[in-house]
Amino acid sequence: MIDPNSGTVAKEFGEGIFYMPHGLTVDSNDNIWVTDVGLHQIFKYDKNFKLLMKLGEHLKPGSDKKHFCKPTDIAIAHNGHFFVADGYCNNRIMKFDENGKLLAEFGHSNGEAANSQFSIPHSIALIEDLNLICVADRENERIQCFSAGIADDQRALPVGMLITKADGVGRIYAIREKKHYLVGVTESDGEGIEPQLFVMDMNNGKTRTFVRGIENAHSLAISDDGIVYVGQTGPKQIIQIPLLDQ
Repeated sequence: MIDPNSGTVAKEFGEGIFYMPHGLTVDSNDNIWVTDVGLHQIFKYDKNFKLLMKLGEHLKPGSDKKHFCKPTDIAIAHNGHFFVADGYCNNRIMKFDENGKLLAEFGHSNGEAANSQFSIPHSIALIEDLNLICVADRENERIQCFSAGIADDQRALPVGMLITKADGVGRIYAIREKKHYLVGVTESDGEGIEPQLFVMDMNNGKTRTFVRGIENAHSLAISDDGIVYVGQTGPKQIIQIPLLDQ
């Protein structure tokens, strides 16, 4: 945990537990969720770092209902259901109930860029009131948003139904949502698209560049007051950027 004002480390946890932690999410109850691409596991801790749930088998990748293969990210609904981007190998999105029971999965890849196919789903964002789970489909350079299957009203669509998408965005490494705007970071695709921080309006699916030239961005988070935090793998740092027009 880092003090956003001073940049100093206030508290740390996980040494000797994690091997290669990749995705980090805090849910509405202040529980901390971690995906570990080295251990092929998912962890849930309370705010005091007490272990509440662990899924996947230690150091054993797999593609069945009880295993992951380098899971990249996680998103949690208010009812406790959660989605996992399973990630570098399996190219699928998995939905679980609050107890860790698998409810649905969709995605996979056959080497093509057809709808509902992924090539490294590197990050996900849940927009509950729109019943959407959005996927940063990294190597296909696009965002795909699907029915999350968490609504009981007219939006009660099956899990995994494609609703909207944005193509040609770049190699997207991370996405998060703020008031129906999807914020994401990309890396250069080597063909003229430079790294950028972008915003996608979920009401019309249009994207616009917010900041250019953020090299090696790998993760991001958005605070309640609209500050975007971008984690860079090189240099190894976190930068803060105010989100305009929040």
